[in-house]
Amino acid sequence: GAGASSAITGILFAACFSAIPTVPEMQAMNTPSPIGTAVNNLLMIFVLSWALFLVGRSLGGVGAFLGAATVVVWLSLVQVGVLALSAVVMALIPTLGLLVFVALGFWLLWINATFVATLHGFQNTWLVLFGVVGVQLVLLVVMSMFTSAILGSN
Repeated sequence: GAGASSAITGILFAACFSAIPTVPEMQAMNTPSPIGTAVNNLLMIFVLSWALFLVGRSLGGVGAFLGAATVVVWLSLVQVGVLALSAVVMALIPTLGLLVFVALGFWLLWINATFVATLHGFQNTWLVLFGVVGVQLVLLVVMSMFTSAILGSN
């Protein structure tokens, strides 16, 4: 009766939990190397810089590749500061932190559009904002497909 039921339940729980990887196993699966992370970041800066340069030029912009790379790097630095500020506010006041995080996210998009408009000499920052969001979405899909093709779908 009860003893056999407990034993079966214990065996089932043990079987279920033994299939779940431990924290060290999970870390070993997902921890990128520092060199891999650096290469990935440099690749992303390069891809984003070329995309910013080529798309801007194709739409009549006047910006140079070096200017596009500078914009990408500056935006990355600003983003690090914004994320650090968001993390501090979220840790101190979670509800306000979420609002600050969302507001700063929109601010980052606006700053991005302003930098791009300045780089390429575009007059309408709102149109640039929509273009930036659209290009980022397309790049996200393309890079996801590219990464999936290289790494496979495990």
